[in-house]
Amino acid sequence: MIHRRPALHCRSGRGVIGALALLAVLLAVHSAPATEGILLLGDDPIRVGRAGAAVAAVGDASWMMFNPAGLDGLDRRLEWGMTVIHSHATLLTRGIADVPFCGTMVDDEWNGMPSFGLVLPCESGTFGLGLYIPTGAMVHFPQPRSWVGLLEGRNDRRQEFMQPRLTLAYAHRFDSGWILGASVNGSLSVGRTDQITPRLLPSKGDYKWEAAPGAGFGLGVLRRWERWSFGAALESRQWAERFGRYSDISPHPVDMPATFQTGVGFKVTPTVEIEVDYRFINWSDVKFFHEPSAGAGLGWHDQHAVMAGVEWTASPRWTFRAGYSHASRAMGDDHLFGSALVPNVATDHVGAGFTCRVNDRSEVSLALAHFFRGSQTGSNRGDFYARLGTGSESTLQVNWLSLVYSRKF
Repeated sequence: MIHRRPALHCRSGRGVIGALALLAVLLAVHSAPATEGILLLGDDPIRVGRAGAAVAAVGDASWMMFNPAGLDGLDRRLEWGMTVIHSHATLLTRGIADVPFCGTMVDDEWNGMPSFGLVLPCESGTFGLGLYIPTGAMVHFPQPRSWVGLLEGRNDRRQEFMQPRLTLAYAHRFDSGWILGASVNGSLSVGRTDQITPRLLPSKGDYKWEAAPGAGFGLGVLRRWERWSFGAALESRQWAERFGRYSDISPHPVDMPATFQTGVGFKVTPTVEIEVDYRFINWSDVKFFHEPSAGAGLGWHDQHAVMAGVEWTASPRWTFRAGYSHASRAMGDDHLFGSALVPNVATDHVGAGFTCRVNDRSEVSLALAHFFRGSQTGSNRGDFYARLGTGSESTLQVNWLSLVYSRKF
């Protein structure tokens, strides 16, 4: 059971403001996005270590982006983090669009995502402020996806996208023990691509960067008893302005879909807790992702995921975690070729990690995760683009490391 900490008054000093300014500069300069599909299941060590099964747990400052109710119970702190992701994607094109003699194309990406979080418990509840990059994708194949791109100057092989978010959150514990949390965020989607248009022409975007502001919100609930815990979190659709430069590729804004996650935790012993979560990603509500390629979308459908995690508090200083997650596919075989520059074919992953409490004020959390190699082959069922790339094969494998340093003050 989590005990309520002594009430503290909210205050911020020059060090807090300076740290926030420094992280804003770092995020602006170090803008490499993630490559695991388009949404991360967790970009902090606690969620990564538990393979995402953590909505009923109390974690760290990043819970303002995940389940804001989980901020309750945290001490006043600053957190700095870095997630390093390595992705290995391959594409073998076949069918009418096949580029002769290219064979299997390989894309290896190393990307880093910094993060920053501030937690301020007050008499009335707990506030959180953070800067995170929960969404991104990147691929650079050495050759075009199609002979059309080859004829147009080796286009149709690269895309980059990221979406930093500045989040403000609040959590309040009621006398009944239930905790409610809410968050609002502003985002800036940044992207570029050399993908060809639905008319098989070069895009006027010309692989130049474009930015689009956006906004969203989140809601969460958490209740912990002596042995059981329950959590649920809803993240709204992340509305964004349209990329005007790339409107000839798609007329739709690149909104991020709403997600819902709920889970139950149980303490097997006073030091060992297990949790099972369910997660839903509502791709079908966003035209950019759900519309078929002929409608300038990716042809994805809703995803469902089941996650299981375990956490062992070995001592007051050391906590260890492990987990496994399985998700349904985001797209059918009939949309693989149209979505080849956003590979999203890996569905199973494992995670493991730990937290070390260095002293009363500092702790370090680290986690490693591995997405098993997933593969998918395109069929000729579907629109024109499916028939262009009939038999094309896409694979994806991802490894990542997440590190966070927390400093209480």
